[in-house]
Amino acid sequence: MGPNFLKSRLYQVSPVEDQAMNIKLKRWMINNNPLKAVLEIKGTEHMPMFSKTKQLCNVLMREKEFEIEGLKRRKIEKREKRNQRN
Repeated sequence: MGPNFLKSRLYQVSPVEDQAMNIKLKRWMINNNPLKAVLEIKGTEHMPMFSKTKQLCNVLMREKEFEIEGLKRRKIEKREKRNQRN
């Protein structure tokens, strides 16, 4: 891990029916790590990239689109505030 590891936006993709990991351990990991979001995919196994590839891709793409839209809104809001001051 590099020095900026914790500065990046972290997500956890959490298979709802995952039986490879105890639910208490999973919740502990979520509560004790700085995550941006927990993305749950129903009907998947422990490795969603193998069992539900399309759904995983859709969830990640949708989350990224929300992030981009939020950045655009903040940029517009900053520009509007700057214009109001002038």
